[in-house]
Amino acid sequence: MRNVAYKGIETAVSLLLTYEAIALAHRKREEEETLSDGQMNFRHSFVLLILNASIIEGTLRSILSERLLQDIRIATEMERKQGHAILAKTERSLSERHSDLEMQGGWEKLKEHYSFYFDRSLNKAVKKDLWEAIEVLFVLRNVLSHGTAIVQSDVKMGETMKDMYPYNWQTKLQRASVYLDKVFGKTDVFLGSCYIFSSTTLYGQNTGIVLGCGARFWPFTCSSR
Repeated sequence: MRNVAYKGIETAVSLLLTYEAIALAHRKREEEETLSDGQMNFRHSFVLLILNASIIEGTLRSILSERLLQDIRIATEMERKQGHAILAKTERSLSERHSDLEMQGGWEKLKEHYSFYFDRSLNKAVKKDLWEAIEVLFVLRNVLSHGTAIVQSDVKMGETMKDMYPYNWQTKLQRASVYLDKVFGKTDVFLGSCYIFSSTTLYGQNTGIVLGCGARFWPFTCSSR
């Protein structure tokens, strides 16, 4: 297999530094002035939620990518020692999976890659409460990251109202609403999402989600590219 020189940068590192700067600015502003829930959301909370999810996804994708590259190098060396000049089946399969991993984004797809390659589901690698928080985080990220509106009915809509406009939004945000109500006592995603970052304690907990994932999902040694 022919080697090709290339450059790469782990964007999750940059996002983590940005996340820290915004979160500290949010905490400082919170200490200095009283902001309404809406102001907290628009200034910082929505951005922090998006960054939080992106850092987790990017870190896990990089870890799995490095493992695949490491295994490709091992397979290449074994084939070279055996005198093979072309890609063997194992090496080709690993290379294709590595390409799919880096080219096909999405949280659900990443979980599938991890489970397939390591024969272990991601939700088994962390505590149940942390995993629940991560899953809800991605529900909110998928809604917030496109820059479009978020809609939530003022009342709970039953099956008889499923043809009405806000019903699909209720279904989409159901998991997040249940979690926010359980943890913060807020079923309203507008209020609940800003409470995630509305105190020093909660700021620390959510920073822990980001930092904790890197350690929990690092079960092997990664070599540099």
